[in-house]
Amino acid sequence: MGPAVVPATRFHIKPQLGLLASLLVVALPDVKAWIAAGEAPAFLRFEGPLYFMGPVWRIDWN
Repeated sequence: MGPAVVPATRFHIKPQLGLLASLLVVALPDVKAWIAAGEAPAFLRFEGPLYFMGPVWRIDWN
């Protein structure tokens, strides 16, 4: 967005696994998302895996 400041809501999601799944999977990375506030909410940024046990992706809106 350059030098512009945009008010946004940050969502920080920490996935939790059940007991059996937690024994098989070491840890899942956190998922973070930024959504612009306003009448029509807009996507700003996403950071996290796009699917189970996938790599962490960073997607920005330019």
